[in-house]
Amino acid sequence: MDHGAHIEQRRLARIARSLPGRTFIQASLAIALGIVAALVLPMVFGDEFATRKAAKFYAPVEGKAYGNGSRDSIAVLLIDDQSLKQAGQTWPASYDYYARLMRGIAIYRPKAVFIDIVFKDARFDPAIGKLAARLCELQHAGIDVYLAGKRDEDGKLRVRAGLDGLQGRCFKLVSVEYKPDELDHLSWTYPLETKSGGATPVQSAAPGIYENSFGVHLARPTADMALSWGLKPAANGLDWSAPDTDENGTHGASEDGSYCRGDHGWLELAPYGFRQMLFHDAEKPVCVFHETLYARELANTTAGDEAKLTSALRGKVVMVATARDYSNDLVNTPINDRIPGVYLHAMALDNLLTWGPHYKHAAALTASTDRDNLKLLGLAALGLLAVVIVRMLKNFARERSMRLRTARRGPRFYDPNVYLLDTSAAGDGGERRVQIESRGAGHRGQTSTRRRLVRRLGHGLRKAVVWAATCLVEIAGSLALVGLLLYIGQTVLDVGFLSVVDIAVFALAAEWFEWNEKLIDWFNASSHHKE
Repeated sequence: MDHGAHIEQRRLARIARSLPGRTFIQASLAIALGIVAALVLPMVFGDEFATRKAAKFYAPVEGKAYGNGSRDSIAVLLIDDQSLKQAGQTWPASYDYYARLMRGIAIYRPKAVFIDIVFKDARFDPAIGKLAARLCELQHAGIDVYLAGKRDEDGKLRVRAGLDGLQGRCFKLVSVEYKPDELDHLSWTYPLETKSGGATPVQSAAPGIYENSFGVHLARPTADMALSWGLKPAANGLDWSAPDTDENGTHGASEDGSYCRGDHGWLELAPYGFRQMLFHDAEKPVCVFHETLYARELANTTAGDEAKLTSALRGKVVMVATARDYSNDLVNTPINDRIPGVYLHAMALDNLLTWGPHYKHAAALTASTDRDNLKLLGLAALGLLAVVIVRMLKNFARERSMRLRTARRGPRFYDPNVYLLDTSAAGDGGERRVQIESRGAGHRGQTSTRRRLVRRLGHGLRKAVVWAATCLVEIAGSLALVGLLLYIGQTVLDVGFLSVVDIAVFALAAEWFEWNEKLIDWFNASSHHKE
């Protein structure tokens, strides 16, 4: 073996020996930078830095995986302007209207009735006694009744006089307070309880109904519940329609007059422009997840209507709310856009019925030792292992590519076909001049310009194909890594996907942008400079 080949082998051996240590440092830096970024960047730029966009992209996947959930146990019954008009009512409706509505619902023997309307104003209406009696009748008939309450100065839930004294006997008061996400105003989480100052916390609607009507006790919550919004639309949903998009965010009607559409399955992950080419309704939101009826459907029913109502209401939790024009009782969701607020409680109850005590926690990575935070740190450790594997594969591929290139070209700077000719006169004391001559010089000179151009184009094309394939592999690997972290985080650790995306996004950013590799190069450059 000549001297040049020996030097080249030693150089490659040094690279190979340095790979394990360098790989571990790079992987450790990747996850460390991810954790630090997840802790620090929200304080500097806000949480929306990348997490919210990535989470909204993933929401349809979560909704698809959620399947039908427990929606067969829940029905939504809405009071809209048309229902009020049909009953000869204006807003606010009389208490007699609510009493008749409760009697109509009771015919179909639901499991429970939740009225998501706060009766807080003591307006004059003699029918308040009739409504109170009707609520007591439902409770005594084995139908659990829940009313939305409003907290007073002491933090206790209250309703207006004439009803307030009946709580505990004829109905249970639950909280309906809710604050959307401060950044994108979407409904990512649901408060299981609300509290004010030093007052005793009060249960929100979903856990109150879940514990009381389904007999399952929940441990005292340490964090809000992370919501999973179902993707597959119900057979009967909102019948909203609008000819134009207005400032309130309602969507233009399609050919069938509906404001919403069915789901596109896994194609929900495709870019909007691509889906727009495939589907004429791509710009519209997905229709609501839960079966929806209107109060007007309970009047003047036929035999077919009776069968539909029986199927929709019997044995279910019926959530009664309003869906009037210009109402402000609306929530924004990552899948359905803006919908009546009662669907927030329906989805939260659906999550509880589906997962029980193992509901998903809306944890945030902080410098604390609470259980949820430790789960996220454990998930970060799993991310470290995944990044180590990815980094090892990338470094192995680079080393193999370097070996193949070296084998094709021969040892660097020691080509046996190159000769050194001394052209100076021996012993003249002048400067020694060296001329390098290659045996192949004559042949290269005879290569035509066209062949050189074709060769360069072919080489460039090969490099482009290799680069594209490498990018596709890295994208597929990144998606697989995120999918693995999301599966483990939600299925094993009971952590909401928004929290998992926090870890995954920043860890992958550190790897994709090679912050870790650049940092190592900076350390190496600094150490060489000192030497």
